[in-house]
Amino acid sequence: MLFMPDLSTPATSHPALEPQRLHRRERSAADMRLSSPAVFRAAYSDLVRRSMTSSERSNCMAELWKQWSATDPLNLLTFLEKKRVWPESCRYTHDFGLSDHPEAMLDFALRNGISDMLQNLNHVDPSTVARLLATLPVEQRGAAVMEAMQESDRALGRLGLAIKEPSPAYRRGVAETVLKEGKVDEFINIFSEVGDPKEMNELAREFGEALICEKQDDEVLANLLRLPEEYRQQVAQMLMGQWNSDATEIPEVREARKRWIEKFAAQGFVEAAATGAGRLFDEESAANRGVELADWISRFPADGSWQPITKAIINAWGTYDRDGLMPQICALPAGPAREALATEAAPWALRERTFEEFDENDRMTYDRLAKLFTDPQARENFSKQFATRPDPFAEPSPDPFAPPEKDPFAQEAK
Repeated sequence: MLFMPDLSTPATSHPALEPQRLHRRERSAADMRLSSPAVFRAAYSDLVRRSMTSSERSNCMAELWKQWSATDPLNLLTFLEKKRVWPESCRYTHDFGLSDHPEAMLDFALRNGISDMLQNLNHVDPSTVARLLATLPVEQRGAAVMEAMQESDRALGRLGLAIKEPSPAYRRGVAETVLKEGKVDEFINIFSEVGDPKEMNELAREFGEALICEKQDDEVLANLLRLPEEYRQQVAQMLMGQWNSDATEIPEVREARKRWIEKFAAQGFVEAAATGAGRLFDEESAANRGVELADWISRFPADGSWQPITKAIINAWGTYDRDGLMPQICALPAGPAREALATEAAPWALRERTFEEFDENDRMTYDRLAKLFTDPQARENFSKQFATRPDPFAEPSPDPFAPPEKDPFAQEAK
């Protein structure tokens, strides 16, 4: 409508003209008129001069950039080159319709510092992009250019197109393709040859996502262990983190998951295993688990290396059944498992407060927990952890170095 003659003039005003028909005429006339560089420039000038709200102007300008970039992108660039400040509404047209003109896209992005336009090179033929980027002098290869070069290499690798000097990004692209095809042996071989920690981290993440989709069995764990050691923990964390708590009320499901957690912990993935242990509970199935959990924890290594798993169990247990946490622990038979659970449960029962902040109820809870420790050394360790100073209810001991107090009645006696 803005690019037609003023509709308020007698030549275009007609009371019998139907609005719907008028809209069609306006659209067709506008489409016809926006067809040359001169007309686009005139439309821009007209929009700048016309009286309208900022929202209306922004919407109209966005439509102008959209049509101009689709119709005549090279002349749009010429127009923008001559402007000292680009219009705000122009910033959302990242590639300016230059997908068919990668040379112009690259040149314009470099001269004007538009990283978004460089990213749009990802949608251009990767061989063309690689050829163009390879011609750039080293001093022009900033971070955005290097990322574009890496992405073009990845794309070439995914397509299986040979290059003279395969880069880590290229090898990652090849590895992604064989992983998608389910060729684990080939993937592991290529993974070890990538050589760049950043690319290998991304590949490890993608490998973890692929393993999540497989049945969680010994074969999955064996494939995880085929990765170089420094990348295994990330994948293990992903595998354990994807569990949900569905069906945890079924004893057989819980037992199967416990065995799975034990296998991961035995391989050194204790933190990942702890994530899985925290998912053994849900709101409906957390009650009355004390005996079962104590029996499981009693089989943990005596060196305390699996303590993160115990802590995760208590955190989940306290979240879903805080009221039942203390009574169930106190009802357990004496032994290391009960003491381990009591130690981890203390922050929940004592609300993370220190001994000096205890009230009467906290003191009773503390005493109740401390009595669960039959071994003197274990009780002392528990006391050191949660009692940060002597009993606040006892009378303070006199300071032997304090000066003697004066008798307030001595002066009166004289």
